[in-house]
Amino acid sequence: MERTRDIHVSLPDTLLESLDRVARERRVRRAQLVREAVAGFLSRVEAERVQREMADYVEALADHSEDFVAETDAHTVHRLLRETKW
Repeated sequence: MERTRDIHVSLPDTLLESLDRVARERRVRRAQLVREAVAGFLSRVEAERVQREMADYVEALADHSEDFVAETDAHTVHRLLRETKW
């Protein structure tokens, strides 16, 4: 099992009341909800980072994509002409 550590977090009353209400509804401890919330948040942050990196990568390749498409189209046409039985 993964090692855990205790932390102290101050929450506004309204947030704590909502946390307690959801914990009661789900019949879980408050700490479990906090762990789930933090894990979900970190997962979304990581997904956003990956999306930004992918967008940057696509943008960097955008200048070359027209050449790639033209070369690929030309290659496909040549291959089809070569392989088609007339």
